[in-house]
Amino acid sequence: MTSKICTAILAILVPVFFCGSTALGQSRTEGKIPWTITVITMDGADQRKYAEIPVTEALAFIEAHSRFKFTVKYVSWAGRHAYTPYQSPIGGTGKRKRFEIRYGMMAWNVPQSLINALPTTTSYLFLYKLYDRKPILAGASLPLTYGIMKGGKPRPYSTVAVDQWYYQNTPKQGFRNWSAQILTHEINNEIQAKLEAAPYKCPQLLATQGLPGNLYEAERLTKISSACYAKLGRNDN
Repeated sequence: MTSKICTAILAILVPVFFCGSTALGQSRTEGKIPWTITVITMDGADQRKYAEIPVTEALAFIEAHSRFKFTVKYVSWAGRHAYTPYQSPIGGTGKRKRFEIRYGMMAWNVPQSLINALPTTTSYLFLYKLYDRKPILAGASLPLTYGIMKGGKPRPYSTVAVDQWYYQNTPKQGFRNWSAQILTHEINNEIQAKLEAAPYKCPQLLATQGLPGNLYEAERLTKISSACYAKLGRNDN
C-alpha cells in the first residue's frame, strides 16, 4: 500500500475516544430488523473479558435505542497478522512538523484464509492486540467501499485493540464498561457504513458533539428514519 493510499484511508478512520453510551432518545417499538455480527478475538485475547462482556452490553444498548435485533457469533483465531503503520503528527508546523509512527490493524492485515473461514454475517468486529505498538486510534471503521467481501457483497467491519489502558471493564461515559462504549461506537459506525451505501443511501448517523458517550451514541441511532428501516427490510445476509 502506498503512503498516499494510507493517508487517504487514515483520513476516514473514525476516532472513538470522546464518544460513549447509555440512555436517551426514543426506543423503537416497530418491527425488529435482524443484524448478525461475527466477533473475532485474536492474539490470545481472553474472549470472556475482552469480547463477551463488552459486546453483550454494547449490543443491548443499540437494541434499546433502535429497531435492530442482534445475533452474535464468536470466533477465536490464533494465527499471525500484520499491522498498518501511519504517520501521526506530534508537533511543529510546516517543514518543522514532526511525526511518529503509530499502528492499526485492518482487514488487509489478516490472511485471506481467515476471511474465507468466517461465517457470512451482516458485519464483523476484530479484537486484536498491539503489544508495545502505539495505537493510531482506539477503534477503526471504514466505509463499505473498503468492506470485507463475503457472500458476494461487501460487509462493514471494525477493528479495536484490546490491550490498551482505556479498553477496561470499568464504568465510563455512561456505560458499565468503558470497553462497551468503545464497541458501541464502532458497531454504530458499521451500521452507518451499511446504511449510507447503495442501495439504501440513508443519512449519516450524526449527533451533538460534546455529549457524554451514552447520550451521543443514543442520539446517533435516533437518526435512522422509518423510511431507512423500511429500505433494510429483512436485512437478509
